[in-house]
Amino acid sequence: MDEPGLWLTPLALLPGVGLLVMSTAARFGQLHGELHHSLDHRSGPGVPGRLLERGVLLRNALVSLYVAVALLALASLVGGLAVLWMSNVGVVVVGLTSVSVGCVAVSAVLLIRESRMLLDILRAHERDALPPTSSDGH
Repeated sequence: MDEPGLWLTPLALLPGVGLLVMSTAARFGQLHGELHHSLDHRSGPGVPGRLLERGVLLRNALVSLYVAVALLALASLVGGLAVLWMSNVGVVVVGLTSVSVGCVAVSAVLLIRESRMLLDILRAHERDALPPTSSDGH
């Protein structure tokens, strides 16, 4: 890896991870309101528990994204110091960047699980809101 790439490559990934952090944090904030609404309106059985499960997934995704941000910043710092002192620490920078990308991948899996759970909760809300149908066919 060339000298500028040693510390610039991790920084180039930060804006994308930052967008994931912002959108995930917003979803986590909205979940607070959804949980209170669910508790206030006595939604169907199990809905508050499912909302809390979503909260755990969102929290874990945020932690993973924050770790990725820290590792990318550390990789850039190490790369910058290596360029300054002309040390051969490219392997460390590539390793830190690779681990941070792994954290982003873990976050993506958690966010996919959370999205599927959200759809299940929306379907439960729909079932609770619909009037019961007649079973005699009239």
